[in-house]
Formats: sequence, C-alpha cells, structure tokens
Amino acid sequence: MIAAMSVAMSIVWAMMFTSGDDDLFWTWVILLPLYLILLCHNFLLRDGMIKKSIPFTASYAIACIIWIIFLYIHGDPWFWSSGLFTMIMWLSILPPLVLTLLNESLNTSPEKQSLYRIGIVASLPFCITGIYGIIFFIPTLILLSLGMVLKPKLMIRDK
Repeated sequence: MIAAMSVAMSIVWAMMFTSGDDDLFWTWVILLPLYLILLCHNFLLRDGMIKKSIPFTASYAIACIIWIIFLYIHGDPWFWSSGLFTMIMWLSILPPLVLTLLNESLNTSPEKQSLYRIGIVASLPFCITGIYGIIFFIPTLILLSLGMVLKPKLMIRDK
C-alpha cells in the first residue's frame, strides 16, 4: 500500500511541477496525511524501523544534492523551459532507482533487502519534490522519531 501511495504522490507532484497546475499541488497536500499515516504504520508498527529509515533518508538526501546542483547550474525554476522541468523530475527519481539496484545486487539477506526496499520506495514522493519537499520531510522525521520514542511507552501501557 505504501508503494502505491508513494508512486501516486510522485506522479501528482511531477504532473504539477511540469505543467504548472496549482490545483494538483493541493491534491498532493490532501494526499499527504494519508501517505504519512501509511508511512508511520509501516515504519512504526512493523519491524525494521532503522533499516527502513536509513535508505529512506539517504535517498532523499541524494535527491536534494542533485536538486541543489541543478538549481546552481540552471538558476531559479521561474525561468526554466519545460525540458528542464522534465529533466529534474527524471533526475529526482535517479537516487531511488540506483539505491534499489544496489540493494538488489549487493544485499544477500532477503529480510534486509525487503526492509531497505520499503525505505527506498517510501522516499520517492520526497525525492521528486527535491529541496522544496524539506518542509514536509522534517516534520515526517520528527513524527517518526516521536513514534519511535513513544512506541515502547505505549506498548507497556497496553500490557
């Protein structure tokens, strides 16, 4: 479910960013809480939080570096041609693709491979937003961190 939601959010953002349709931005913002619920459910209530978080964060960090270099070379997006918008969208999905290929070829443990894959796929909506997604990424990391800290306390209360 998290994979489908990640892909859907990435497609909505890419369509919005390349077409300039502001209504699609609000569609993305409306989908964000559902994505965050699915993300927290997958990361916090299932095993492997750390193994999912590392590739999740690494993938987004690499995408941000690509965006910074691209912005440095081509300047403010206000003056970009439609080809540059399309190019940055393709470059944005490069980190998750490369990390997925590395994960599949280098990882021998099927359990680790699966956990890393979940983190990589979950990072896709953030990668596609580039540095503009940092306003969503930081609260997401805070939410996941709070969940990780509070999870043991909540589990004790349930017993």
